[in-house]
Amino acid sequence: MATSKQPKLPLESRNKPVREFRNGAIRCTVWLNETANGSSWHSVQISRSYKKSAGDGSKWETTNQFNLDDLLVVSKLAELAYHFITQPKT
Repeated sequence: MATSKQPKLPLESRNKPVREFRNGAIRCTVWLNETANGSSWHSVQISRSYKKSAGDGSKWETTNQFNLDDLLVVSKLAELAYHFITQPKT
């Protein structure tokens, strides 16, 4: 069975986003993905945090569903991510 090897990243950079934008409970995380042949691309994850009451306490949860009031913030964070990804790297 053939398997593709992922490039070995330094331990401190594994599973860490390259950039994160936040506004209130909305978070936009930019990830850098690399292939074994050296090419790379970015992916973006947008989520909202909320506190959920559970029995004897409450805990923080995340969702990718947004209310009407969240949509402008989501669009602005997506725009920031777009400009971060497309700006020339020095």
